[in-house]
Order: sequence, then structure tokens, then C-alpha cells
Amino acid sequence: MRYKRLVSFLLALALLAGLLPAVTLGASAADAAHTITVSADAPAAAETTQGIQYLLAMSDVFTDSEQHEMTYTLSGENLSSQTKIAENKDDGNAMYLFVVQPNVGEYALTITAACTGDETVTASHTITITVKEGKDGDPRQYNYDETDASSVTVYVTVSSDGMPLMGKDGTILAHLPVTVPYFDLANQGLEKFYRYQTKDGRGEYINSTIVRRPTALHLYLYLLGVYYLGYSPEEVTSGAVRIPGHAGNAGVSNMNDDTPYTDNLKALNITGNPTSLYMQQFWGHDENLMYYRNHVYPLMGVNWGSTADYILLSEGDTIDVAMFSNWDFYKEGGAFVAFDQDSYKATTKANLTFRTVQYATKSVADGGSEMFEPVTGLNVILYDEDWKALDGIAPEEGNQYTLDTSELAPGTYYLMALDPNAGETGKTSRACKAPATAIVTVTGGEACKHEKTEVRDAKAATCGADGYTGDTWCTVCNQKIKTGETIPATGAHTDENQDGKCDVCGAAMATAVPTRKAGYPAESSGVVKTGMAYLLGDLQGGRVFAPVDGQKLNYTNYYYERSADGGATWSAKQSFPEATFGATTICITENTAGTYIYRFYASHDGVHFSTDTWTLTLTVSDDPVMDFSFYVGRDYTGGYPLIRLYSVDKDADGSEILGDELQNIFLYSNFTDTCPDGTEEYDPNAGLLTNGYQMFYARLTAGRYAYRAFAKNAVTGEYDIPLGGMTLDLPTDSNVDGLTGGGTNLYLQCVSFYPSTQKLDKTAFTDDEYHVVVDCPIMKCKAQMGDAYTDGDTDKYPAMLYAGGNACLYIYYLYPELEGYTFSQNPNATFQPGSGTASRSGQISTASQLTVTVPEDAEFGLYFQWNNFNSSLLLPEWPDAEAPNEERWQHNDDGTKTAHYSVGSSDSYTWRMSGDDHVTQGGWLGSVSSDQEMTLTFAADTAEDRHSHDFSKLGTITTDRDEADLQVNLDPSGFKALTETTRVRAYRHWQLINSDTANIMVEPDYHWDILDSLGGDAVIKEVNGGNGSSNWADIAPGAQDSFIYVQYDAMDMNHGNYGSHGGLYPATNPERTGVIVVGGTEVTHGTADAQVSFSRPDGAATTRLADWDYNYDTWFYTGTDNQLHFTVSSTGTAKVSYCMVGFTDAFQPQSTGWLPAEPSDGGYTVSLQHFDSLGNGRGGTVILRMQDTTGVSYRLVRAAKVTYEVENLSHTGDPIMPGDTVRVSFDGLYRSVNKISGIFNPTTFELFYSVGGTAAKGNLGQYQKMDNATIDLTIPEDLGFVDGAETALCTVDSGYLHGSMYSAANPFGFLYSMTDQGVGTNFNAVTTDYYISRWADLHIEVNKKISYTVKIEPQDESGAALSGASVAIYNDSGVLIVPDETGSYTLSYGTYYYQITKGGCIARSGSFTLNAASAGELEDGVLTKTFELEAADASAWNGKQQAPKQDASGCYLIGTGEELAWFAAAVNNGETSISGKLTADIELAGVAWTPIGTSANPYKGTFDGCGHVVKNLFIHSASDDQGLFGYLGTSAGIARLGVTGSIITTGQHAGGVAACARNGAAISECFSTADVIAAKWAGGICGFTQSYIVTITNCYNTGAVTASGADGFAGGISACGASSMLGASLTNCYNAGTVTAVGTCGSLTAYKSQNVTNSYYLSGTCRNATGTKGTAKTEAELKALAPTLGEAFRSDTGSINNGYPILSWQATDLLGDVNGDGDINTLDAALLYAHVNGRIKLSEAQLARGRVNGDEEVSTLDAALIYAYVNGRISKFPAESK
Repeated sequence: MRYKRLVSFLLALALLAGLLPAVTLGASAADAAHTITVSADAPAAAETTQGIQYLLAMSDVFTDSEQHEMTYTLSGENLSSQTKIAENKDDGNAMYLFVVQPNVGEYALTITAACTGDETVTASHTITITVKEGKDGDPRQYNYDETDASSVTVYVTVSSDGMPLMGKDGTILAHLPVTVPYFDLANQGLEKFYRYQTKDGRGEYINSTIVRRPTALHLYLYLLGVYYLGYSPEEVTSGAVRIPGHAGNAGVSNMNDDTPYTDNLKALNITGNPTSLYMQQFWGHDENLMYYRNHVYPLMGVNWGSTADYILLSEGDTIDVAMFSNWDFYKEGGAFVAFDQDSYKATTKANLTFRTVQYATKSVADGGSEMFEPVTGLNVILYDEDWKALDGIAPEEGNQYTLDTSELAPGTYYLMALDPNAGETGKTSRACKAPATAIVTVTGGEACKHEKTEVRDAKAATCGADGYTGDTWCTVCNQKIKTGETIPATGAHTDENQDGKCDVCGAAMATAVPTRKAGYPAESSGVVKTGMAYLLGDLQGGRVFAPVDGQKLNYTNYYYERSADGGATWSAKQSFPEATFGATTICITENTAGTYIYRFYASHDGVHFSTDTWTLTLTVSDDPVMDFSFYVGRDYTGGYPLIRLYSVDKDADGSEILGDELQNIFLYSNFTDTCPDGTEEYDPNAGLLTNGYQMFYARLTAGRYAYRAFAKNAVTGEYDIPLGGMTLDLPTDSNVDGLTGGGTNLYLQCVSFYPSTQKLDKTAFTDDEYHVVVDCPIMKCKAQMGDAYTDGDTDKYPAMLYAGGNACLYIYYLYPELEGYTFSQNPNATFQPGSGTASRSGQISTASQLTVTVPEDAEFGLYFQWNNFNSSLLLPEWPDAEAPNEERWQHNDDGTKTAHYSVGSSDSYTWRMSGDDHVTQGGWLGSVSSDQEMTLTFAADTAEDRHSHDFSKLGTITTDRDEADLQVNLDPSGFKALTETTRVRAYRHWQLINSDTANIMVEPDYHWDILDSLGGDAVIKEVNGGNGSSNWADIAPGAQDSFIYVQYDAMDMNHGNYGSHGGLYPATNPERTGVIVVGGTEVTHGTADAQVSFSRPDGAATTRLADWDYNYDTWFYTGTDNQLHFTVSSTGTAKVSYCMVGFTDAFQPQSTGWLPAEPSDGGYTVSLQHFDSLGNGRGGTVILRMQDTTGVSYRLVRAAKVTYEVENLSHTGDPIMPGDTVRVSFDGLYRSVNKISGIFNPTTFELFYSVGGTAAKGNLGQYQKMDNATIDLTIPEDLGFVDGAETALCTVDSGYLHGSMYSAANPFGFLYSMTDQGVGTNFNAVTTDYYISRWADLHIEVNKKISYTVKIEPQDESGAALSGASVAIYNDSGVLIVPDETGSYTLSYGTYYYQITKGGCIARSGSFTLNAASAGELEDGVLTKTFELEAADASAWNGKQQAPKQDASGCYLIGTGEELAWFAAAVNNGETSISGKLTADIELAGVAWTPIGTSANPYKGTFDGCGHVVKNLFIHSASDDQGLFGYLGTSAGIARLGVTGSIITTGQHAGGVAACARNGAAISECFSTADVIAAKWAGGICGFTQSYIVTITNCYNTGAVTASGADGFAGGISACGASSMLGASLTNCYNAGTVTAVGTCGSLTAYKSQNVTNSYYLSGTCRNATGTKGTAKTEAELKALAPTLGEAFRSDTGSINNGYPILSWQATDLLGDVNGDGDINTLDAALLYAHVNGRIKLSEAQLARGRVNGDEEVSTLDAALIYAYVNGRISKFPAESK
């Protein structure tokens, strides 16, 4: 279902010239005669200025004595199209006079009000408006330059979900200068969208002079052709390639090189008319598209938005184009953001200050503002000139930022502000703001002189807060040059949020609530047809309740209670479901006839409600008698036609035909046979001309009627010119967008259809060379066309159509009668009510030949989809027009056959190919614009198992959606007593569609049969419904009741190119095999019924029928909750029995036979355990049979067995205990409400369960299969255990599923009313809430909470106890745990971090984990952890400092902890550029360490570890920047260093080697085994890394890394920068340590970009990873990875790193390192010389490292090679090549 089109259609409406004619939707029916009076206070004169609206509420002018709704007409001379009467969205859609006149002068306006119930009751009022000279409003939205220009250069940003796209050539489409050439739009077939001249650069076109200047449409064509499709500019501008209609699938990437969406739609699909152009598809994306010019909402005029064909481009314009997958983007109050300048100039001597702003996504008249407003919460990033991220910039305050330019080199940079969800894994679809971009030019020149200034941040004082005069800023350099002054607080209280307290100071205030408006009745009544939406237009329009002063009301502020028993009982207060599209009228729908009472309230906070209510009594009838008004507009002759009404009959085939004309059906305007008083007598059958319409009135019983219209013959004077007509279901659906028409007000419009193309000889098609077909899927009919007529040089076909706006969509076709041409399909045409005529054109194109070759024994069919669920077989070309499909093939000599088809360029073609030994294949043909050949075979890998239940070969999108479910449309009960042959349809779910928006569908092969075990004698005739095999069945009832089942086979879609929506779709899941019962003609059927309840919360109202629905409800059961409960309503005593039917994987039916249902607890209970031995053991269908005095009846219930797994989130892998949070996942669930084209578009699926009375909610992604749902629950701490029991069952109950969707008002009934015509796209969807299925209780085994008494025993190296040691234990959040008085700790399961210190010993730090296995360590109830502390020798750090020596270059040579501490202190005191080298391993002995470098004094030198390790580093801190190095500056370099120990901080930034690294810092050949915990940025090597200019090369980590904060970032090597969009470049790195974060984490990095090269991680190290950079490896694979990582690594042959690769400098057997000190130098060569010369004797290990020549001897050659290596003459030894 293409509901996404609704949002774009509504956006297009918002951009159209002038709101549509006014209408009000009220609750009351027409009453007796009454009056309309003009208020004495109604103004007779008013003033306004040019470009400024004057508004006048109609409620201030007119009053209807009976409180009926009124319609209004406006007349006057020289009125602009923006002067009108329309709804005012700022006043609850109340009707207003809007006056906007472009010219100075006086204008006399006459307003006429008419009662909607009796249009003879009218009143008029004249007001004179004086328009004075004034400003034009906001010139940024208007004033297009209409001078000709051959080209224009603009700056363009194209984004998807908040992230700029990357062009096909790698160009980043952000702030991109594009020189757009002017070219003839006719080259692209778009001549209807020429830009013509206007007056003063705005408003309507005034002549036919083409403005030869590039428009936004030129730009978009250029961008799509060059940057998306990869064509040359010349190919685009010349029309050598056509962009509109061009296939997508060009590949789309954003600037992070991620794929934001699957571009399987068209590159561009344009519909609409001039100045209201609608881009349905763009860049292969669907319709959620917006564009801004110079960051503002572009307008033609007030209330009149500009579309791409109208917007003229000027030099330097900024054009932002944004696509969104989030349908809420339009409601976010600003889909586009900007910086306060597009271009900044800065110097390295003065920082740059800037702000983020946005312009409203609506016009001023619609509540927008003529100013940019602050916007906060964005991720602001600095990029270099190649669009590589350099730094994240945090706001100083609010929306103000400062860029430090002191470290930037002169040059060009870019700023970009991103929606915080943009680019975030799993969150991109939440992005609602397009990115802001700006260019920054940095020079090294002198500071600005501040010659131009402005005041910013001025604000008024409030009761509790001072105001501010504002700061003075330079507008040239954007620097603050003067600080403002404080304005004292006023003391005046405000309570805008209505919480009863002052918003500022919190003082108590009385809570005001909305009130019912004076004059609006407390009670109203209405009538509606069963299953139709009753629109609450008055309520949503703000005509019922008045808000508190300063507040506003919309549909989210309204609540209701419902009574179905005359007010005896009431439901709980209900709110209206959220309208994702934001423009649909709230409504109520009842699906059962009766009288219902609704009591409505208004509230600003959902807590305090209006005390006076509005009560609506709604009569719901299956066949109400209603008064219908036909508004008939002019026909093409200029006159008004007559209409005639007819009944609707059916022919022998069941097709509708025109019945008898209804004689004398029309009444007077008061719906009687008597002409109203004061009205001149007229013939009701001839109509009454009223307000531009010929009005016809009729009182009709709701039902199906046909009408025909006839124009007056100028020659004969008779109404004998056929204009056609159509068949309607009366009443029709009202427009949910609140526009005119629908219900009982029927607008008929004369629409003429004609070809927009010519024949090949350049002449027009004549009426005998083509014909027109107009389908109306909503009304399930084809329009009757009128007789053709000639208009100038064009022959046109008229049709008098129902103009229902979005509530009635049409598909029209122009069919050629000439060979060599093909028809065009024009979907989703709408006609808005209007008294004038309308026209629509379509293309008749030359046909293309599709040549198809298939195996000779295959059956092939090509199909065209006319509508959702309506396609037909196309026949190949063949001389004999009567030949069937199978005889139209040419048989070849190679075992194949060939056929030729004549096809058009539509993308609505599908195909299927079946063979005896293979799964049927199918596919989507797509657009064919030239002759093509298609050869299909049953390849060797073609599936053969038609009963396959394999879900592993689905497309990338459908793999998460398909449930292999089935629904069948006989009846919601599953039973129906038939009296004649009836067509029954079955449907597969997930549907086999090509995309979520195009919905071109295929059905698999179905099979119908009678259940032999239950019997029946119905006759089943299988029918191929469109591109499906036996998906329909014509069932003729037999004498006896028949029990029928239906299932489908596997289907192979787009074999060899599954993509997103293709795949090998499995056969029906056996337990979802459809079962129906067809009543026999000789069986007496009764009225008894079983009441089976679906789950919903107490008091929750739902508009779906309360009855169980076989297709949509499933009784889910488990091994412990497996009883089906129901009650029975009957006449007298009923005999109740049941039969359970299951199916094997091969679809062999198995049943229990009929078993008696035994009464229990006032109803019946049936055990579903029978299914364990039926079919596949996973459930099936329960047939309930009731027999009472009225006869026998049935109700069918689907049941599915659900298994579930419970994962301990608190302690992974450990038994579940009270207090643990667990995640429940399911297997065996079905969602039932799937996306169904034209019917369902589910938006929200929420699974609820409760545990211990506390409810929890799990969400399911849109369209996701139900088994993807999970729910997180916390086991109650007070869970009871039976005495002596070690476990207890925790019951998880009260489960229910709440969903919402866009659909028809009665979506659950739609399936059962489906016809062969299928259903159309629904642009008139309402928001529907629902509950479905019965959800089983779950039972979780919980263990008694185990806490260990833990004793820490430090020992010396001999194992003797160490007394006097100090022990500190921390949990995984870094919180210190206090021991009891005995020194023991009470610890439950989890990971703990410790530090043990003792004078004279090296402090010991690390971690231990307690789990179930730890019980084995208990002795006498105590778990003792012993830790050995080594005696500190002279090398252990004592916590003091000592200055190290320096070498000749000034580098500090560091060999002790004291020297390293001195070095840290020197850096932290300002000596930030000093360099150091380690000359030995450093034993820090666990003494608290102060990191090297701070944010105030970042380390900028080079530090060479020289292959040494800093051991037992220990930090426990609350400060930021904790690691061996705290803060690395722009030029810092750390190399050849190892770190062990423990780093814990509750602050930000922690890493094993370094905590924070700024751009330019480099870390290489380092490792860390230290455990690292930080609140926000935690990394194994480095925590915070500013951008890709930070490099981490040849490093590894094995320590545990944890980011403990809710918004934390964690990475095995590094975390990221200011956001996950920034981070270091990683090369030749790996991680084997665990990584944990509540927020964002990755096994290597939390960074989302692509700067990760040849880097790996141990699979499973990061649970719930959001970062996926690098490559996962198994333990064995990672341990063997040293050669892949490069020369800096070696295999761990010495087991110094648990077998994982080590750095070459770690190797104790380093080839050439004779003395084993980790370094190859001249000493190693000298030792070999000494050994060869006999002066010393080397060990065998030393000799092995010295055999660098690769032979078995040690000689002077080996020593010489080592000298050569040290001197750089060779880079590797000969032995390394062997």
C-alpha cells in the first residue's frame, strides 16, 4: 500500500496556490428551516498592506440559529487567488476570510454564508478592504529573477536521513558548487513544466513567455543525470537520455560510504501539473522529499508554495534537497537547518563563533515565521576541503559554537551540522533534519576591525529570571565585541505547560482547563453507515472546545469515553492515535450496527480535563436512509449537464451492469416534494443552479448506485450528448484531510482525457485511433466514457467523474487502436471538487518488442498489473488472434521455445515460469523502453522442493519480514453457509512485491482440497487470479458441510538476483495452512457462536469487531499455557465439539476427529496439547462446532505454539535471579497484520507484558516479522520462593499486542469484500489502533539470589599471607564496594575490579568474575580469592619523581617509575613538547598514576617505548582523560610501548595508552592488556580520538573495555570523537578484549566511518555492537593472523600473549636480536664476531637468533648482515625469505 505517498501529496497540497474551497464537517444532520444572521459587530471596513494578510473569522460575522454548519462563498472584483475563504490552521481549522492583495486600492468583498443542511438559508455581508502600500513580506521566499541566463552556479546539498549523499563519481554532495545550464525541458519530455513570466517575480503566470533561465527542475534533472546515473552533462541537457522514468538501481551511498536505502525505484518519477509538480520518486527513493532555497521555504505567494518547475535559480543560491525514511520529518518543526552564514572568513589569530538556526517548514500564513530561529542538539563537525572529518564542535551555549582556528592551517574547511540520529546504526530512520553546511576560509592575516555589528541574544525578563539587553557581534568575523547588561526579573508568573506551577519559579498556580465554546451544543447526534469513518471535523477544527489563553488545541488534546449500552457503562478515557502524516481528520468507526454514545473532553496535559463535555450520539446502520446532494459542475460545452440515477444489476457472469433508471428520484433542496418557501419553482430533475453548481437532491438508502450525465445539444436543445458516469457506493468516504466533498456531498466533474503525444507522422491521434479506460478501484468500477469531441486539433473523451479528492483515486489508460503503439498507465489521479471542467493527458508510446525464450517444457506467462491484486495475462504476438497462450510460441531446435510480446515502458509487468520438476520462478520485469530479449532457464542451482520451508535465501529486506503466512477471505469466523458458487481468495504474507512503494506483486502456486477425515462434497474450481496459480477458488456448496484447506508452494523470485525483495520464498508454514468450512445446502445452519477473546488491556476500546477473526487473530500457546478458553452463545442448550487439524511439512492433513468440549468455569476449555502429535507439532486450526435448536454453526481458531528463550542481560550466561534484567525472544509468533498493498500500512507494533504488576514494552520495526520482537523485563526482587526451593517460576502475564496503521476506516473488513478488481492506492487513510491475538503467559525459571561471601587474601611469592595489605573492590561502574566489619565482601554475580597494595610490594590490580561456577570455590561458605603480590625491588616505583638524563638531542632517557613520573609532571606543568625514550620496562607497582598531558597542557612531543612495557599502571579517578597518557596534542607520537594494569574513571575519556588524542596525534606499535572503564569514551588503546587525522597503526588490545554511561562510546582499539561520526584511522590493528557499552560500541571502534584498514577483532567480543568496522575472526583465525597484519607483527610462538599475534619488538626470539633485549643493534653483530673468533660462547638460543643468513652455520657473514640491517642497507634478513 503506497501510504507514503500520502505525506508527499499533503506536502504538495501545502505548496499549492490557495487552499481549497472551504468546508466544515459537523456532527448534526439538516434540521428544519431557520436563519443565518450577520453579527452587529461584523466589520464593514478594514485596512491591510500589500503582502500582509488580513484575517476575519467567519464565526465573528455569521451565526446559524440552529448551530448548523455553514459554507461560504466570496465575490468581488480584481481579487487575487490568495484572497479566499479557507480553514485557518492556527485557529483549529476554523473558517476565515484571508485577504492578500498585491496592489494598492480598495476592494469590496461580499461574503455569502449558506447552511449546509438547507442551502436556501443564506445571509450576506460586504466588507471594504483598503490595501495600503507595504513591504513584500519575506523576500527570501519570493522575488525570483526572471531575466534569461544560460547558466547559474548554485550550492547544493543532497541528503538522505540527514546525511549527505555521495555521487557516482565519489563527489560529496554537500555545499557542492554546481553550474546548472539552461536547456529545453522538452528534451526531457517536460515541456508542460516550462517556467513562464509572472508579475514582480511571484504569483501566477501572466503570459506564455518562457523564462529561459535554469529552474530547480533543471538542477534536479542535472544532478540525477550526472551524479546519480553517471551520464555526461551533454547527455542530460540534450535529452540523449531521459531522466524521468529512468530506472534507478544505480547504487547510492552517503558520505560515510554507507548505503542509506535500496534505490530500486525510478531515478525520477514526475506527476502533477505546472506549479504543482510532484516528484513521486527521486534518486531511486520514495516520496518523502523536500527542498529549500537559501534555507527558506520557497513560495509563489502567501499560502502558495513553489515547486521545482517554478523556482528560478540565481547566482550563489543554496539549494538543500532532503529525503527521509522517517514519516515524522514534517512534524519536527524544521526539516532543514542552517548556519547563520553560508560562508565564513576567519583568521588563525581569532576564533570563529557561529550559530545553528532553522526556518519553519511552513509559510507565514500557516504558522511559520519570517525569521530564522535557534536550533540546538545537533552534531556539528569540522571537515577539511576533501570532506574528511576533523573535529566535533560542542556548543558553548544553546545554539552558539566557537571554532578554535589557532591550530588550523590556512585553507578551506567545511562546517556541517547533523541530526543526532544521522548515520547512527539503527537510528538513521529517526533522523528528521537535513544537514546544514557552510564553507570556512581561514587565512593567517590580521584580525577583523569589527566595522559591521548586530545585537544578539536579547531577551525579556520573566518573574524568576532576569532579562538581557543582548550582546553586540561583528557580522564580518562573527565575533562578540560587547557584552550586554542584565534586565531585572519582573515577578509575573506564567504556566504555559499547565502543570499548576509557574514555568520559571515553580510557584503554585491554579490549573486552567479548556472549556466548551459558547454556543456549541453540549449534545449532538449523527448517522453513519456501518464500517465507515465518522469524521470529527468540528472537534479537530477547533469548533467545540476553547483552549486556555496562550495555549492551543489539536487532536492530541482530545479524549473520549464510549458507551455501547445507552450510557449505563463507559470505557476508560481514550486518546486518538498519533497521525504520522499530521493532516488526517480524527474519526471514529463502528463495525456493528447500533447506537453509541461518545463523551469528549479536552486537556492540555492529559491530567486535567475540561469539566464541560461534548456528547455525540451516533446511530450506526447497515442501510441508513440519507440525504444526498449532487454538486454538478459545468461540462465541456460550458453548460450544466443533467444527471440520471440508476440501480445496479449483475449479469449472468456476476459482472455489474446498468439497471433501471430511478424515476422521479430527485427532490427539492429541502429534500421534500415541496418547493421551499422563497424559492422560485423549478424542476428538481433539471437541478437548481446554486453557487456555481447545478444541484440535485435525493433521499436514498445507502447502497450502490450508478449515474450518467448528459450535455445539452446546441442543435436540438435536448440533453442527449453522453458524458458518461460511474457507479458509486453511497455514502462515499469523506476526505480525511478535511477537504471538500465526500459522505453525502457528491461533487461531479467533467474530465476530458487526451493523448499528450503524437503519432510517428507528427499528427494527432483521432478518436477512432485510441480509446480511454478510467478505473476507479475505490468504487470497484470502470467509468463510462462519454462520446468523443474535438477541442481545437485534439480529439478528447469526456467522463463525468466523482471528484472525491484523496478519497477517490483513479487509474486511467489511453489505448491505441493502431499497431506499433502501446497504452500508458496513469495511476493515482485525483480530482478536487470544483464547478469547472478538468482535463488529463497521457502518453501513447511506440511499443517495444520483448522476446522471451524459455525451456520447451516450461509454462511461461507475462502479466500486467492494473491495480493491487488485479493483473492479467498478456498474450504473445501471433497471427491467429484467437490462439491460446500455449500455442503462440515458436519451438526451437535446442530444447527451448520463443515468444514475442508487445510491451510499453511501464514498470507494472511481472512474469512467472513453471516446470514439472522445479519451484516456480517469477520476477518483476521493470520498464522496457526499447526492444529487449529475456532468456530464462532452470539452472543447476534452481530449487526443486516445492514444499521448502527454508527461509535462508530471501532478499536483504524480506529476510526480516517473511513469515510464510496465509489468509483466506471467506469470513472472519472461517465459516460461511453458501447458497451459490462463490469466489474465495487466498493471500500470501509477506507479499511478493518488488518494493514497499511500487507494490508490483506476484502470487505463488496454491492448492485447495477437502479434508478427507472430515469430508464434504463442495465443488472446488481453482482459478488463476492474475499472476498467481490457483490463488482463487470458485466454490460451489454441496449438500453437506465441507471442510477445505489451502496452502501454497515455494516461489523463486528474481532467481540469481535476489536483491532486497527477491528470494526463494518458502511454502506455507504448515501450521498456517488455511482451513475454511463451507456450509452445505441440505444442512440447517444455526446462530450459535463461540466467543473467543483476543488480548487487550482492561478498559481499552477498539474499533475492530470484538469477535475473533480467523485470519488476524492467533491463539498463541506454550508448553505451560496451552488451554483454549471460550464461551458459547446459543438458543437453548448447545452441543459443543471440536476438531483440531494440523499439517505435516509435506502438507498432509492430520486431525483429532470430533471431540466433545466439556464445560468449565462458565465456558469451555480445550487442551491444545493435541497439536503436539498432529502435523508438524506447531499448531494449526481448531474447528469449534456448535449445535443448538437453530442448527449447526462453526467458528475456527488458529493456534500456534510458541517457544521462547530468556537471556540474562544483567549477567550473561548465568542463572537468572531476582533483580536481573532479562530479554525474552520468541519463535513461532505471527504478526497477521502485514503490509498489504492498498489495505494495511502498519506503522507501530508494540508487544506488552507484565511481570510483578510492572508493564514492559517491546517494539517491533515496521514490517518486521513477529519473531524479531523481544521484550526486556526485570525479575522482581521480592519474588517468592517456596520454603526449601532453590528455584521459582516467575509468571510473565497480561500480554497483548497493540498496533496502529494507516488504512481504510474498517481495515479488518476489507479483506472479505475484495473483488476481482483488487484495491487501489489509499490516499484517504485514517489512523487505526487495534489489538490482535491472544498472548500466552510466560514462565521464567528464577534461581534464588546468590551472594557470595568473598574474602580477599593477598599473598607473597611464597604463598604466605600478607597482613596489612589494603584492598579496594569496584563494581563495573567504578563504584567502590565497602567490606563488612570482618573485611569480607558480600558480592552477587558480576565482574569486579580490584587493587591490592602493600608497602614493599608491587600493587596488584585486575578483575574477577563471580558466576554460578564460582560456587565450586566455596569452602565453609566463603569464597576466597588469593592474589600474589611480588616483592618490590629497586625498580618498582615509589610514587616519587626524579629527573632523567637526556641524550645529545635533548630526549629524556627514562628507565624508572620515578623518571616517568617526573616526565609526566614536566609535561603537565607546560613543557608539552619534550620527548622521551624508555630504556627499560617500567614497574609502576600499582601506585596511583597521574597521566601524562592534560587538556590544558596536551602532550605534543614524541615518546618511544623502545620495545618496553609500563607495568601495573593503576588509575581510579573521577576525572576526565585517564590513561598512561591523558591528553595527546596535535603533533604527539607514541610508539613501541606496552601497558598493563587497570584504569577506572567515572569521568570521560580513558584508554590503555592514551585517554584523548587530538588531530595529528599518532600511536604505533603499541599494545594494552589493561582493563579500561570510563563513563563516556573508553578505548583499549585510546579513548577519545578527534578525527581520522589521529592515526593508530600496528596496535592491539586484549584488555576489557567498558563505557559505563548511558550515552557512552566504547571501542576495542579506540572509541570515537565528539560523535560516532568522528574517529581515528586504524591500520593493521586487532582487538581480542571484551567491549561493553550501554550506548554505542564496536569491537574495534565506535566510529561509523570507513577509515579502518586491515584490522580485525575476535568474534563475540562486543555484544550488541553498533559499530561494525573491521573484520571478525574466530579465535583460531585471529591467532594465525600475524602475516596478514604485516611486518610489525609476529606469531606468538612463545605464548606470551595467549597465542594471539604479538608485536615484533615483543618477540624474545627476534631474528638478529642475539642478546634478546628486543632491539637489533651493533652489539648483536659484535657478539657474533666474538663467538666466531672464540672470545665468548653464546647459548643455543642466542645462536638461533644469530643465524640470519638462513644456513645452519654461524659465521662472520651473519654478523655482517646484522651490520647492514642496522645501517639500513637491507630491510630484512635472507632467513626471513626462506
